[in-house]
Amino acid sequence: MSQSQQFSSTYFKVEDRLLLRGRFPDDTEVQLLLTRRLTRGLLEMVDRLSGTLVSKRVSDPAKMKIVAEFAREAAVENADYSKAYSAGRPHPLMKNGPRLVTSLSLAPQENGYIAVIVRFGKRDQINFLIAAHGLWSLSHLIAKQAKAAEWDLSTTEKTVAISRIN
Repeated sequence: MSQSQQFSSTYFKVEDRLLLRGRFPDDTEVQLLLTRRLTRGLLEMVDRLSGTLVSKRVSDPAKMKIVAEFAREAAVENADYSKAYSAGRPHPLMKNGPRLVTSLSLAPQENGYIAVIVRFGKRDQINFLIAAHGLWSLSHLIAKQAKAAEWDLSTTEKTVAISRIN
């Protein structure tokens, strides 16, 4: 059994999608297909959420932003991106292969973790918890893959909110 969460991302040019694979401590694996729009929304959510993921002892918003940036940089620097991804058992909702994500939400928890709610259409969803350092490392991995795919994820005033922070 795996000791931690592990993620991998790949770009599928034909479908113009990112495939995000995640293996969890119970050895289940999810395979998520992300569109450009959803990827942009996810990265924006992580950016907005970053300040709330640092110590509550920092009350000044400007200082909180700086502390969050240092914590984010440390998480990215300390993550092991060189370890080969090792697939797990398919999650029950993944038995027919990767699923297109229609929306996702991030909800900070009292214990310092972030609840991630991934939806596929109207009925199916997967929920999991991730630590702040894991979320920052994951967002770095996704942003790096999106850049390699030459996706322009810059925001505009017309960006439609497709995800939310609870």
